[in-house]
Amino acid sequence: MVLGSLAAGAVAGWIAKPKKQKPIQDIQEGDMVQWESRGAFVFSEPRKVSRVHESDMGIYVFVEESDTGIPVDQVVLIRRP
Repeated sequence: MVLGSLAAGAVAGWIAKPKKQKPIQDIQEGDMVQWESRGAFVFSEPRKVSRVHESDMGIYVFVEESDTGIPVDQVVLIRRP
């Protein structure tokens, strides 16, 4: 069976719907944020952003009391100082 050229995301006549993405907020050092994963907040209290890192893999937010880089699309701005 020969399938010719398919559009990105197409599989034998089926085209995948793009994932719904929430807009990326302008997160800055000093902002108080929450990490939202699978619809629930991860932290018990908002945490202060210590740095924002951009790489070939994407934009990651780092917060106080954690060494984990959080994908910016999973960060919710709670308040600005």
